[in-house]
Parts: sequence; structure tokens; C-alpha cells
Amino acid sequence: MSRPIAEWIAELASTHPAERRAAAAALGATAQSEAVEPLIRALDDAERDVRFEVATALGSLADARAVGPLVVVLRTDADPGVRAEAAQALGLIGDSTATEALDQAHRHDHHPRVRGIAGWALQQMTTRR
Repeated sequence: MSRPIAEWIAELASTHPAERRAAAAALGATAQSEAVEPLIRALDDAERDVRFEVATALGSLADARAVGPLVVVLRTDADPGVRAEAAQALGLIGDSTATEALDQAHRHDHHPRVRGIAGWALQQMTTRR
């Protein structure tokens, strides 16, 4: 099942959402920094499940390049599950530049899951200091 990373990256452009979702999961498991930029570009996928898996993958890769794009997702994505996953990814990355966005989500997001995970992410950052 081991495929070259370039194949998984190409799969992010598939017309089938399940294939894009699987590609995002596979890229998150690679621990390869070259997966970060293609995953960032996939954060605006039309399918909720794909965006969710992309955020999960970026959290697994824990690369600071994803912080800004994940903050945008946390602030603007219509789906609370995707926003919650973006918050979790930010907590796993642990970059303090996300603190303000996480604090806002923790205090003001309309969905309790997003608020809870944003609080967890803030706690992770505090623990690391």
C-alpha cells in the first residue's frame, strides 16, 4: 500500500471526494514536510469530510506553515466539525501565533465542541511554555 508521496498529492485533485479524503489521511501519515503545502491548498475543498481530514493531517504533520491557514478555517468554516478539527490541529502544532484565534473560538464560537477543543488547544500551548 506504500505509494510515492507525489501520487497522494495528485490524488488531492481527484473528482471523487472519498479519494481526496483518503489522500489527505495518507499524507498526514507520511511525516513528510512536502505534504504540507498541498494539504494547505486543500483546506478550501468543497466537501466537509475532505476539509476535516485535511485539518487532521495538518495537525499530524505539526508544521508551523499550516498555522495561518488553519486559523482562517477556525474563524470562517461553516462546519463546526471542521472548525473543531482546525482548533485541535492548532493545539497539536503548538504555535503561539494561534493563541488569539483559539481564545476567540473558546469564548465566542456558537458550537460547544469548537469552544471545548479550542480551550484544550490553549491549554496545550500553556503546558508547552
